[in-house]
Amino acid sequence: MILFLLLFAVLRSAALTHGNAGGTASKKTNALRVPFHVTVTTKVHSDLYICGGAIISNVHILTAGSCTRSYVNDRIETQLLVRVGSPLWNVYGVVHKVKNVVRHPSYQELDAGSPRFDLCIITLEKPIKFNGNAKAIKISDKNVTRNDYAIITGFGPASFAEMNTGAPTRLRGFKVPFLPYNLCNKYFPANGLSTGTGCTFKSHKASFKGDIGGPVIFGTELIGIVSWVPRFDVGMPTVYTDLTHPEVRSFIDGVTRF
Repeated sequence: MILFLLLFAVLRSAALTHGNAGGTASKKTNALRVPFHVTVTTKVHSDLYICGGAIISNVHILTAGSCTRSYVNDRIETQLLVRVGSPLWNVYGVVHKVKNVVRHPSYQELDAGSPRFDLCIITLEKPIKFNGNAKAIKISDKNVTRNDYAIITGFGPASFAEMNTGAPTRLRGFKVPFLPYNLCNKYFPANGLSTGTGCTFKSHKASFKGDIGGPVIFGTELIGIVSWVPRFDVGMPTVYTDLTHPEVRSFIDGVTRF
């Protein structure tokens, strides 16, 4: 109950400015509290859930590059849909068609470890009409320390048992500490962390598949996009694409300025 009240307080506080927090494997959240969170689905397989995402302008969505790897060479823009303004991934809100999809030019999947520059920008055919349920979130330019906390939102399962039943239908979230890069790197002795990444970590709390592509919130701003969790293991850090990294930020600015 204490955790729930704390999470609700953070969400409510964030809602007063650019957005708020919520997320994955712990408590349910309200779309009014997370108006920047979207779901990316595919029309090809009966509106199958693919990933989360974050609204950064009225036509631009950030998600993970790995979320679109299966579609890039097959006119992905004709196969994807983006749902905004709903705490449920499969109903309500407004569904938008996709105009264009651009992955970071240095995106690379590795044999082991997190993908490099795991980021994708989706441009919508028509602008989002902002309201209490749908708003953009500001991208952060702040540095985090080991004493800072993130909030992650998504549709990841709350348990290993739930992983076999598909993505939960309702948005959930949790609060988790940031893990310094040098400490996080020790969890990956074979390959190390990829360039432009950051980590969060708390024992018995981790992102799962349904959280990939979703926002990592620092205060009231967007600091990352969930990229990868090794084997979706609660004993390992959650790796996110760091939006403050110069090569990441320049990519975002280059695509969205027009």
